[in-house]
Amino acid sequence: MISNKEIKNFIMDKILADAPIDHFCVANFNRSLLVMSGINEAKPPEAEDYPVFLIDPIDKTIGESNSNFTHQILCHLVITGDTEPLVVGNRIEHTGTDVLEELGDLIIDCLKKNIDAYSNLEMFDISFFHNPINAFPHYSGAIEINFEVPNIIGCNKITFN
Repeated sequence: MISNKEIKNFIMDKILADAPIDHFCVANFNRSLLVMSGINEAKPPEAEDYPVFLIDPIDKTIGESNSNFTHQILCHLVITGDTEPLVVGNRIEHTGTDVLEELGDLIIDCLKKNIDAYSNLEMFDISFFHNPINAFPHYSGAIEINFEVPNIIGCNKITFN
C-alpha cells in the first residue's frame, strides 16, 4: 500500500523540478513557485510569497471489501493577479483568472507527465477549478488528483520513483 506521504513528496519534488513551471512563475511573478505541505493558519503565506502551491492529501479509502483503494489529493494554488483591469471599450477583463489557469495547466501537465513516466499507476484523474474571486487581486484555484489502486494480494505495489 502506498502512503499519502509518498504521494505528497512525489508531487512536491516533480513540481519543484519542472522548468516550464519555474520559467512561467519567474516571468509572471518574478519568483519561483512556493510549494508547501500543510499550513500554519496563524502565519499563512503573505501576498509577497505568491504564487503558492499547497498540497493536502485529504482522503484515502482502504478496506478488504473494496476492489480498489482510492486516494484523493487536494492542492490549492494562489497567485497575485492584475490590480487594474484590461479595458477595451465596453469590455473589462481582469486577466488574473487567465494567468491562474495557465499556471494550473502547467502543473497538471507536469503531474500527468510524471505520473505516467515515474509511477506504475494506471488510472488517475486530475481536475482544476477556480475559486470565487473574493480576495482581489488574489486569485485561487484547486487541483484535485484522484486515483485508484487495485486491492491485489501479493507484491504488486504502486511505486513513485
